[in-house]
Amino acid sequence: MAAPKDLLVGHTVGQGWVVTSVLRKVDGETGGNFSTGYFVERGGEKAFLKAMDLTRALLAPADQQLDSIRFVIDMIQFEGAVLQECANRNLSRVVRLLESGIVDFDASVTDPITRAIRRVHFFIFELGGPDVRKAYGVPTADDAAIRLRVLHNVATAIQQLHSAGVAHQDIKPSNILQFSLDQHKVADLGRASVQGKLGPLDEQLFPGDPTYCPPEFAYGHRPTDYVDRRYATDAYMLGSMIAFLFTLQGTTSLLQQSLEQHLLPPSWQREPSIAPWSGSYQDACPYLEQAMTRVRGYVEEHLPIYCRRELGEAFAQLAHPSPYERGHPKSRKSAGRPIGFERYVSLFDKLSKQAMIAIKYPNRAVL
Repeated sequence: MAAPKDLLVGHTVGQGWVVTSVLRKVDGETGGNFSTGYFVERGGEKAFLKAMDLTRALLAPADQQLDSIRFVIDMIQFEGAVLQECANRNLSRVVRLLESGIVDFDASVTDPITRAIRRVHFFIFELGGPDVRKAYGVPTADDAAIRLRVLHNVATAIQQLHSAGVAHQDIKPSNILQFSLDQHKVADLGRASVQGKLGPLDEQLFPGDPTYCPPEFAYGHRPTDYVDRRYATDAYMLGSMIAFLFTLQGTTSLLQQSLEQHLLPPSWQREPSIAPWSGSYQDACPYLEQAMTRVRGYVEEHLPIYCRRELGEAFAQLAHPSPYERGHPKSRKSAGRPIGFERYVSLFDKLSKQAMIAIKYPNRAVL
């Protein structure tokens, strides 16, 4: 039997939005365990709808059912509050929430339990174009400026979110949507954390996609300070975007490949016959730093020559294997030890403009 959240096509929801089609996943896509995506239209305007219900929670084992229901409800309410706060602040590089609400399939039913089971919660967002993973293939000499503009937009989005006390926690290529050639926005705040507020995922060591997990969490280490635990995670993922845009691989994947088998934590194991690392994260750090030096060399080989030094240094700072050193060194030494995202916003803007000149006048630079 289909879940209510999977039955919205053809329905009119909210303030006149017609659900036209479901967003089907392709092989390799992750996420969406508790939600279904749709395209909706209203008066010629198109948007994206995320639908959620309690079906999976209700199917949990009896001894876990109440906790599962509570978790899903908390997730929906928490994400809704974060999205509304971002919408109220009009964050220009975060996908905008247009509307939220409930579809009550059995509004005429008097039994409140039956109504709750058939109820669908939804968020409607402005509709972007393809995500970065789909929009950008193998880098060419002529598209470096656009890739650097992606980095500028993502850094701006993270800075805007942090100004609202929100850490995204799941910055990855599939969550960066292209709205125009030089405008990209960050989507999916379902894994976000808010400073000073306990969210449903805050007890998890790392709430984001494990494919992009920073090394400290893979080795079981949890920084106590919020900046080191959450904002430094966003920094690592911004660094990973540098790697992905120019090598088509994320930092975590490259780091795993650069470490010897016996140094890999259990979740990173490639060869089951070799025992995973059993020491502490602190003991692993020297090996991680050595491996990251190799990763940096590989990434820099793929960067345009005219920005290799500065972009390579930015990658090394953002993707540093230690959350306590991650970010701009000057910013980290100041009061509050901020990451210094504003410095990277400026840097990526400058490098993108330099790339435009280098592409237009190739004799002035070696690509």
